[in-house]
Amino acid sequence: MLSTNFDLNLIRVFLTIAETQNISTAAKRLGKTPSALSKSLQKLRDETGDQLFIRKSSGLSPTPYAVMLERKLKAVRSDIQMAFANEKFDPKEFQGEIVIAINAALQDIFQPHLMQMLAKDAPKATFSFINRQASTYQDLLAEKVHVAVGFWSDLCSKEIKQKVIGENQFSLYARKDHPATNLEEALQSPLAILRVNGWNSEYINFSQHLMREGIVHRIQFKFEDLNAFLSCIENTDCVTPLPYFPKLDGFKHFALDKFECNIKLVACHPSSHRDAALNQWLVKTIEQAYRKYSIHKLE
Repeated sequence: MLSTNFDLNLIRVFLTIAETQNISTAAKRLGKTPSALSKSLQKLRDETGDQLFIRKSSGLSPTPYAVMLERKLKAVRSDIQMAFANEKFDPKEFQGEIVIAINAALQDIFQPHLMQMLAKDAPKATFSFINRQASTYQDLLAEKVHVAVGFWSDLCSKEIKQKVIGENQFSLYARKDHPATNLEEALQSPLAILRVNGWNSEYINFSQHLMREGIVHRIQFKFEDLNAFLSCIENTDCVTPLPYFPKLDGFKHFALDKFECNIKLVACHPSSHRDAALNQWLVKTIEQAYRKYSIHKLE
């Protein structure tokens, strides 16, 4: 238990050391000397009764207690920041970094419109687009990612809010000169599957649809890399279920209406941040970008 006269400035010291895992780097960021920061770290160790960070050749490694403490303190810091942000947030004046994780299959849909809108609305911000990974939900909770764009997942944690921003229709795609002339013929071909983190990385959704219909099928290839996956479809007899995106222009496709394969597109962020002004603006912008894409597709 912390003492009644605990120095709250030590929280900032702890979080900075946890983020940098280096005393010298943390000291420079805080405008202190390494020796002064080392003394602050010792105070933290005395208060918590834990070593907190263990010195290694690569820097400082947090103890299990420090990992837990970092997560809790980041949540507290975030609540404080968001309380002020809700009062004064203005995207045109925001100068920080905003990280957006997006599935490879959706980057072709969102980024052309989204980048233009973000650059216009928040000209001073830095935007980092990264691939959505298996760790993305944890990265959202750890505030390493602001928003993740992907497909609706029934397995999503309740700590994550999935805001529906649109719906996409799946079709079965094949190379342009594929011999199949209808869906039934196409389904006799082997399947290639693009595995998407946060959606079908644990099980193959389309395969389950086929099994319910009593359709015998075989999955021949599974990919995580989008370009390798598209190359496979273009150069083999494999077929694949996908939502439309521009890179599929030129491929043969068959409607999957009877399989009810439509899927919701979502923007994910921590449930605790649902009222935060930055998150509200970012999710709204992503939703508008998808609407622009949908209108452009119909033209």
